[in-house]
Amino acid sequence: YIFGRVNTAIDRFVIENGIRPSGVQGGGIAKGGTMSLTNSIVQHNSGGGIWNDGDLTLVNTTVHGNTNNTGGGGIHNFFMANLTIINSLIEGNAAGQGRLDGGGINNGGLDVLVINSTVSGNLGSSGGGISNRFSGTVTINNSIITGNIATISGGGIATTFPATTKLSHT
Repeated sequence: YIFGRVNTAIDRFVIENGIRPSGVQGGGIAKGGTMSLTNSIVQHNSGGGIWNDGDLTLVNTTVHGNTNNTGGGGIHNFFMANLTIINSLIEGNAAGQGRLDGGGINNGGLDVLVINSTVSGNLGSSGGGISNRFSGTVTINNSIITGNIATISGGGIATTFPATTKLSHT
């Protein structure tokens, strides 16, 4: 379990089977500050895979099989946070029951950029793959969004005004 507002670079690491402590989010990682996660796996964490409250970049990383009752199952991008995902896989995560929670990625922050990545097989209440709300902007380029399920709306992507979602070659 990684927690705190520190600047961190992690390469070739597996973060698994974490359970979020009471009163915080992020079963695998809960972080502020700046973090890059490269060639890594975040899997099977309870309380969500990653809770981001800073600047987070994932490169060649898999976020798989994480669960969360509130927020994002795989990744929750919190208020004023930025998230970049490159050549990565966000799959098989689950979040929220009866709330506006994204199974793969939940953006309640600023900007999310997804490039050459796959978001698949996630389950959420609104936005099975990706939920984008508040004033966030999600930009998706050359990526695959497939096989996601939502119990309320937006199996692949759910965007709630005034948030913006931009798709290119996806």
